[in-house]
Amino acid sequence: MAIPTTRTSENGHIQIDSLLCTGCGACVQVCQDGCIEIKYQLAQSAPNPLLGCVACGHCMAVCPHGAIVVSGRTIQRKDLIDFDGTIQQVDYNQLLALFQRRRSMRNFLEKEIDPQLTQQILNAASFAPMGVPPSDVGVVVWQGAKANAEFLADFVDLVQSQKWIFSRPMLPFLRPFIGMEDYKMLRNFVVPALHQIVKDAQKGKNILTYNAPLAMYFYGS
Repeated sequence: MAIPTTRTSENGHIQIDSLLCTGCGACVQVCQDGCIEIKYQLAQSAPNPLLGCVACGHCMAVCPHGAIVVSGRTIQRKDLIDFDGTIQQVDYNQLLALFQRRRSMRNFLEKEIDPQLTQQILNAASFAPMGVPPSDVGVVVWQGAKANAEFLADFVDLVQSQKWIFSRPMLPFLRPFIGMEDYKMLRNFVVPALHQIVKDAQKGKNILTYNAPLAMYFYGS
């Protein structure tokens, strides 16, 4: 499955309904790429924007009259969320406390995760910034002990099939291509970690996902 953001293979397209537009300029103020301009007291697509429309949807979101539709990505007007001021806002101290309570867990209960909770996590992740250049974000989800075991087995097979790349004689040849810092990280951390993952897996121990009841891998596509 994929969390839709912007397609890199196509630019965004802005459609402005001149009958609904009042020329208030709100869309021009939020567009950082100069894709919209006010001409003849109405908003219009600019002929030479800085980077081209990345379909962020801000202009569509702020238009008070619904005069703008952005296409070129999977965003739709129904995806926009109105904040009417009644929604409780989190202040700095509350947000900081949430960050400070974050922990990296490696011990898990043998308990299934409610699929509804999984979907809630994915829904929350879909609001993450899309970055530059815009791209789709894919996510692989594996849930339960069986999926964990299958993923670990596949990972070990992949490492074993490519182990010549991570061998000591081969590593120095990679240094000119990846730079000294990345070479040191590869030699001192990545390669030993891969070897330990394989070694422990052969003993029946999973130090890759630690048999977590739910694991997600997000990647740019």
